[in-house]
Amino acid sequence: MRLLCELALLVALVACFLTRSAYAEHKHAGKDAGTHTKKKHKKGGANDDNDDTTPTMAPTAKPTKSPHHPFAGAIDKPTHLPTISISYDSTTMKPTHLPPESTTGEPTISPTHVPKPGEPTAAPTKLPTHLPSSAYPSPLPTSTEMIPTLSLAPTFEPSHSGPTPTTAPTSAPSDSVSFNSKLFNLSSDPYEMNDEEANDDYSDIKDFLVDRVEYWFNQSVNPSEPNITDRYSAWEACSGVCPWLSDSDGYTEIVVNRSTYSYAKAPHVILFLVDDWGWNDVGYHSTYMSWTTPTIDLLASTGIKLENHYAHESCVPSRGALLTGRYSLRLGLTSSSTEAELPLTETTIGQEFQTAGYRTHMVGKWDMGLSTQGHLPKNRGFDSFYGFYSPYVDYYNKTYEGYYDLQDGSVLVTNEAESDTSLHNAYLMQTKAEDVITTHVSDYPDTPLFFLYSLQLIHYPYEAPQRFLDRCQYPASPHDDTTQTDEYNYCAMNLMLDEVVTNITCLLKEQDIYDDTLIVIMSDNGGAKFIDGNNYPYRGSKGDLYRGGVKSTAIVHGSKVPTNKQGTSYSGQMHITDWLPTLMGIATGEQWTGSYTGAELDGVDMWSSIVTDGASKHTEIVHSCHTSADVCSVQWDEYRIQYGTPKSPDFSTPDFHFTEDLAPSESYAQCTLSSSDLAEDPTSYESASGSSHKTYASVGVGSGTFLAPWAGVFAFLSVSVVTGTIVYISIRRRIEKRKEAQRYHEQEQHRGLLF
Repeated sequence: MRLLCELALLVALVACFLTRSAYAEHKHAGKDAGTHTKKKHKKGGANDDNDDTTPTMAPTAKPTKSPHHPFAGAIDKPTHLPTISISYDSTTMKPTHLPPESTTGEPTISPTHVPKPGEPTAAPTKLPTHLPSSAYPSPLPTSTEMIPTLSLAPTFEPSHSGPTPTTAPTSAPSDSVSFNSKLFNLSSDPYEMNDEEANDDYSDIKDFLVDRVEYWFNQSVNPSEPNITDRYSAWEACSGVCPWLSDSDGYTEIVVNRSTYSYAKAPHVILFLVDDWGWNDVGYHSTYMSWTTPTIDLLASTGIKLENHYAHESCVPSRGALLTGRYSLRLGLTSSSTEAELPLTETTIGQEFQTAGYRTHMVGKWDMGLSTQGHLPKNRGFDSFYGFYSPYVDYYNKTYEGYYDLQDGSVLVTNEAESDTSLHNAYLMQTKAEDVITTHVSDYPDTPLFFLYSLQLIHYPYEAPQRFLDRCQYPASPHDDTTQTDEYNYCAMNLMLDEVVTNITCLLKEQDIYDDTLIVIMSDNGGAKFIDGNNYPYRGSKGDLYRGGVKSTAIVHGSKVPTNKQGTSYSGQMHITDWLPTLMGIATGEQWTGSYTGAELDGVDMWSSIVTDGASKHTEIVHSCHTSADVCSVQWDEYRIQYGTPKSPDFSTPDFHFTEDLAPSESYAQCTLSSSDLAEDPTSYESASGSSHKTYASVGVGSGTFLAPWAGVFAFLSVSVVTGTIVYISIRRRIEKRKEAQRYHEQEQHRGLLF
């Protein structure tokens, strides 16, 4: 502030100096005119044609702060659980503060013309990503009869950058695998409506992909499933979920060297893993509730959207792949094996970050094994863990299959306040997530933080507090029940998810670590259409190998994103296994040499491709390949082959539409974010709690934004500059008039000498 005041004074002094100079020139010109001195004269004055003035930017009032509301239940609302107050376009329901949509996107297939072999196709049109409810029926064809078949050149010579098969390929994966196979060209058929299995033009491609399927089948391992005979009796004895087996003989915890890598510019990393979040559920993709995720949309619009990002088909395989950087087939983790656990021989992303000197923490869902103490997150690379071990819990009772599951480290939480059944679990997790960040900043100010926030939102069961439901209830729903339907709860939980992200973002700013933090948000798989969640326009859902089941919403945001890439999309292929090598490359300044135990990774460091919009380094993606499940899906660039019977072969459009926030007063505005706050060099933000920390609230001025705390300073600067400019121009014009009179007098004198 002192520097700004000094700058303002300097501007005023400059203005005074200009005024004084102009006045001195005026006196000199008057003296010349009085003595009739003959001088050369240029036409026009220095400011004769200058009508521009600097407009005065008067300060405007700060936004009204929303009232403080308590949480439902026994525990008061934490001091940082905000939402955003944002206006929306009446037609698209898209937040008006977001920049225009990227021109990149998936092509649609026109049913009016079938290209001939070798014929160039017209430029693809972008599939609409925000449609009002009146835009239905779907813009996509609803049957394969409406889809043209695009022929392909009969030759296919891929650059074989994948692993080499260990056995000679055959025409089928194995004799025991004799079920249906399908082949898709994702370039011409992004929604997988045309099976090219019988198309002779694809024979070379099919032969190549069959070889890859054979290779990956040979790499798959059987699930590691514990003996569960004594599980429930142990849980009875524990009064909740707990390990029921002793650690196997010979097991030793993998203890890493925390000084393996040292990088002075290592950023903090916050990774949000969202559960069962469909492609069509996030605002910037959504056709049925686009207004529910304004903060996530804002982070995406000032970061990079990863529009061709894949995960595995369900929770356990995806989480294993994220933690290890290895395909689930190498880990024995399948969607059909619900008891499988992450093998104890695997190192995790937590342990890898520890080698770079990070403090590592996890809040939320584990779901990677709990039969022994060695399987728990505290022994898998996380300095702290708070959450639950099970696939899910009831949000209020905190129970799984009737057994209480709320853990702090490896201890069952039993205190009355946290186990209160009237308190929604998302509130509890949020409080602990905030504690992780504030405690780290206080206790380890010079140490980088890796925080895996593994949310249960928006996984079943669909339960939300009433204030969120009030914002989503909509009388146009086809359901008679207007209070507690899954649809309303799903919409409400999407609002809760956005509040979580807002909360953490605001806290990072308050703790002054936002500028040093990389934020990643992604889904672990497609939406669970069999309950709720939507993946339109893609076919399939959670548990399925179609794109609807494996294509995952993902964004990256933060100071590591180059300024010229903020607000862009990356369309190169990327897989959830890529995050471990990508983040470790960032955390170590590209010093990382691979897994601590030397395990072979399937993921690759994608950062240079993402920030330069370069070609993907992940040419081949194995969505799933397990001999134990008799299923395999391999994608090479734009071609995908699938062995096995799909779970849900059709795509679906939402049959309910939440077009507006019906109770905006129920949102808790702890702070208000705008795109200027999330730029490369943010300056301030507004706290609705009225606390004394610096603020980042923005209020509109014309088409841009104006930061309220700077209003007085800029107004003073503007007035000083404008006043000085006006005085300067006025005196200059008076000088020019005197010069014009002098020139006229000299001409008259000269005319008299000639005649």
